[in-house]
Amino acid sequence: MGRSGGTDAEVAAKPGKKRLGGNCKKHGMDPAWNDQTLAADHSVDGPAVDGLAWRMGEFAQQLHQERTEADVLARLAQTAVDMIPGAQEASISSMVRQAMEPQCASGPLARRADELQVRLGQGPCFYVVADDPVVHVPDVATEARWPEFIARARDVGVGSMLSIRLFVASDVLGTLNLYSTDTDAFDEDAVDVGVLVAAHAAVVLVETRESDQLRDAASSRMSSGRPRGS
Repeated sequence: MGRSGGTDAEVAAKPGKKRLGGNCKKHGMDPAWNDQTLAADHSVDGPAVDGLAWRMGEFAQQLHQERTEADVLARLAQTAVDMIPGAQEASISSMVRQAMEPQCASGPLARRADELQVRLGQGPCFYVVADDPVVHVPDVATEARWPEFIARARDVGVGSMLSIRLFVASDVLGTLNLYSTDTDAFDEDAVDVGVLVAAHAAVVLVETRESDQLRDAASSRMSSGRPRGS
């Protein structure tokens, strides 16, 4: 099945890369929406698809080898920088009971930008959770949304940003945030790969969180002297 906007042949015939707007308004908050749908919509075309599929498989395997959620998040942030075109630093934030919390950052730029969003209560992190699942800021200097955050992000060196919704659990929505000191650092390929990275990571994060909960429950039973299964 081709992308929306034409048949496979029509899409293939269109020259050049697609230009990204400020956000992807076609993606709403439909209850049936999930990362698999988003990944299918942002399909990766061309001869690079085989290499990307191999790297995604390797990425999923590496995530499964991590033992804790914190380790998975750290691996995700670093892998995002390695795999997503244009990304210099990456971070993960989560919305828990209406509160945004930075979870992990691959470097100081991402950490400062995430802290600014949380402190000011505005920015792509919040917009991704509440509205569009993908938010692209090609040039911080010309971005009109979130004026207070944008002004301070520019001061700390952010040139462009890309944020992607990361589904973690029914009561927790996370965001994968990508930063660059350059303007126009992220193109359509970056979105395609970023969406796939987020979709793979979400599955592993859910499994890891469930495993952590089971381990904590077992430890609690042992410490209280209650037999397993009681």
